[in-house]
Amino acid sequence: MSNVKAELQFQIALSILAQRRAAGFVTEAEAGAIRRLTIEQYQPAAVRE
Repeated sequence: MSNVKAELQFQIALSILAQRRAAGFVTEAEAGAIRRLTIEQYQPAAVRE
């Protein structure tokens, strides 16, 4: 099994990002940058494979 903690943190971070984006706190450009940084930070299995 891969690192479950990192996978959960990744999903939580993206969920929070989606909520912030929907509320208008984050622009689409900012969301893209945050998404890339989140992938670098947590390196989810779907991205590694």
